[in-house]
Amino acid sequence: MAPERHDLSNAEELAIGKEGITEGGGILPESREAEIDPAKLAMEKIEAAATQVEKLAEDGPRQMDKVEQTLGLLPEEVVAGRQDSKISEQLEAINEDAKGLTQEFASNVSNLARAESDPEPQDTEIGSDIEIVRKEKENSEPTIKEAREKYIQILEQRGLFKLSKEDFQKYLSPEVSGPKDILMQQNVGNCFAVSGFDGLSKSPHFEILCRTSMARLPDGSWQVRIPFMSESGNVVTITPEELLPQKNKRYLRRAKGSLIMPDFRQYLNPVSGKEGMRVLEAAWEKARFGSMNRSEADKGGQAYDVLMLLGGKNFINDSIDARYRPYPNKDTLYEKPLAKVAYHKAEKLDDFLKNFDPEIYIAIGSSLGKISQNLKNGEYIVKNHCYTFSSVDAEKKLISLVNPWDTSLVTQISFAEFKENFRTLNLIRINNAALLKNMARAANSKNPNTDIKNN
Repeated sequence: MAPERHDLSNAEELAIGKEGITEGGGILPESREAEIDPAKLAMEKIEAAATQVEKLAEDGPRQMDKVEQTLGLLPEEVVAGRQDSKISEQLEAINEDAKGLTQEFASNVSNLARAESDPEPQDTEIGSDIEIVRKEKENSEPTIKEAREKYIQILEQRGLFKLSKEDFQKYLSPEVSGPKDILMQQNVGNCFAVSGFDGLSKSPHFEILCRTSMARLPDGSWQVRIPFMSESGNVVTITPEELLPQKNKRYLRRAKGSLIMPDFRQYLNPVSGKEGMRVLEAAWEKARFGSMNRSEADKGGQAYDVLMLLGGKNFINDSIDARYRPYPNKDTLYEKPLAKVAYHKAEKLDDFLKNFDPEIYIAIGSSLGKISQNLKNGEYIVKNHCYTFSSVDAEKKLISLVNPWDTSLVTQISFAEFKENFRTLNLIRINNAALLKNMARAANSKNPNTDIKNN
């Protein structure tokens, strides 16, 4: 069951403002995105640019004439000056270059439009990206896993890990031996962050990232390098006191202009679970906000921002977002389900669902402000909430999702139900090339990350 404090009326419901939807997350208008022809719009922009180029080309000589008249130059002096500076030739060259660029851009847009209308797109950017991931998946099991295990063995033999295997198992491993080990979001509206930590812990790369970048000191303090495995990353120190509940600065206050009940949370609690996960939460907050401040995390955010801050160049943000800003109101961000994204995003989403691999991806879904409660298997999805991908059954088209309220429980929904009830797929791709390079650097160093102490 979910913890007692999870109506989130003052926390996560309001946090949706930062996640991108207007506060309250009610029914929002559908996108008119489908009515706009991107290729036509681009061609109109190109034609306008070409007209502007011609105007500037004609205006250049006129402006030059004005300057020469103002200077009071004689006709022969004007001719001599123009010949010496070759200004006319330069203006003509600029005009021709600009025309050439607009024509080239028009050709590229035309080719892209043909590719979009083709039921089997050729080598567009998104198609190439998907193909890269497919090839990476084919090589992931025999190559990446073997290389990772080899580097772990080398680092172990050379005593270069900052955290022992035993301490990793005790403080960070996702394996649980009892209820106290289960990672759970508490009374802070930070489902996006807790889902990010849960997704990270499910990655086979989690151990080497933590053991090379985290250390527990004799006095119970921790040091964490952020981003993980980075040569230039900052070392964040977390004391035992910073893992305790923190006074809520908004206690008994209402949100500005709101008539809802005041905030009755006297203290903001850290996540429950193993000590190392609380350290990870605190280290992220310090790195993100400059201090241990759960009130800031309570305002909401995006899981991909959390993971990119922690992972740095080891991660690549491949997220798919269905939210949009309709013109002319550019300040308000509206939501729609992932089922209504544009063609190239839909293709990427389908490919991900068919080929989900934890060796390559960390994935977190963000649900809509208004969702369907008629899921086929009776499962319940919380609105304006984040869920971690645990596994995907491509054959049965089923997704196993984990709620950060209790990461020991799994919710199973179909591909179609996910697309209809979620607005964002926070998708982080493991940059295996960068990760293996960092592993090699650590393995070849006599004492990597010298500012982090060995335990």
